[in-house]
Amino acid sequence: MGLDAKVQDCNNAIERISQPKTPVVSRRGFWVWLRRLWRWVRSWFRR
Repeated sequence: MGLDAKVQDCNNAIERISQPKTPVVSRRGFWVWLRRLWRWVRSWFRR
C-alpha cells in the first residue's frame, strides 16, 4: 500500500504542475525542487 500511495501522490503532483493555472509560488517551489534534484544527480555522477 505504501508504494501505491507514493505513486498516487506523484501523479497528483504531476497533475498539479501540468495544470496551466498553476500559482507562481508553487511553480517557483517546483523549480527549487528541480534544481535540488539536478544538484543531487550531478554529485552522484561525480563519485
